[in-house]
Amino acid sequence: MDWTLTELRYLLAVVDARSFTVAAGELGVSQAAVSRAVGKLERRLGEGLLVRTPRACEPTPLGVQLTAQARRVLAEV
Repeated sequence: MDWTLTELRYLLAVVDARSFTVAAGELGVSQAAVSRAVGKLERRLGEGLLVRTPRACEPTPLGVQLTAQARRVLAEV
């Protein structure tokens, strides 16, 4: 699976902030950019990475797995 470092950073920011809007603010990018990046990952995987609710978002089981991998990859970079 090919992932960009930006996509992984954006996913981690959303998981940590539990919000696309807060993550975008912390990253200094638009909420739409964060949403697009996470959406691209989800489409490539064919499965959702986040459960979105009006108040927050939580990682799915696959999201938890990918988040752990993303943390390892970004720690090595």
